Amino acid sequence: MRLSGTVKIFIVAAAIIILIPVLILEWMNTALVHDPHNIVEAAYLDSSVGREPMQYIGFGWYYASIEGDSGFLVNCEGGRSFQGGYVTGHMGDTISVTSDCQYED
Repeated sequence: MRLSGTVKIFIVAAAIIILIPVLILEWMNTALVHDPHNIVEAAYLDSSVGREPMQYIGFGWYYASIEGDSGFLVNCEGGRSFQGGYVTGHMGDTISVTSDCQYED
């Protein structure tokens, strides 16, 4: 059975209509740390419940899905570290790490 062009367009449009809101909600529920200087040893989401390690996803980016109210905890080379930022469900944030291991929004 071959699908007509109209049916194919309908299927693609339906997939896009469903996929875009899901991707937006997932994006809003993420915390990202950008390490352009490659000095971060570990990054965490730190909350009253505990620390959730962020996953290194390549090219200087760390990722975590937000579970609740948290801040960033970043450990850099040489024992330096910082805490900063704030994330909560459906209100993600992206921070960048400076060359001297400081928080940059």
